[in-house]
Amino acid sequence: MKIKRAVTQEEELATATKITMKALKEYFGLSPSAYSWILKNVATQLAHAFTKTVTEKELDEVIQRMMTFWNTYGLGEMDISSKEPLTLEIRNCFDCLGNRYGVGEPLCPFKEGFVKTVLDDKLGTNVEVKEIDCCGTGSPICRFTVAGLLKQPQI
Repeated sequence: MKIKRAVTQEEELATATKITMKALKEYFGLSPSAYSWILKNVATQLAHAFTKTVTEKELDEVIQRMMTFWNTYGLGEMDISSKEPLTLEIRNCFDCLGNRYGVGEPLCPFKEGFVKTVLDDKLGTNVEVKEIDCCGTGSPICRFTVAGLLKQPQI
């Protein structure tokens, strides 16, 4: 008899995030700009669920936890590329895989909403997250700036 391993809440959330991202891309196609507010709202709901699993409350710890979640569950390879302003980059972005060259517009409003909500929920901030580079516009990575933090990360 094979013993099943218990699935964690975080694993379930990561699976739900992937399925949701894929379904939204299939539904809206490769022109998310017209629907970015919907994508951000859906991401906000998933991020609220994620932040319920996060006990960390300090900026560096919250960022590290979010990057670990993103990297561990195959959503992409998230890292910090700059501390001031805080700039996050994602390589092998789950949303962008297979859609890298020639789409002509950013594909990641979902991730903007997710990052914003995690930081706002855990730090009590009201940050602005903006995608500045995207695989959808021909960049090899997706890059996001975060404005409105009270301090910059030390990690």
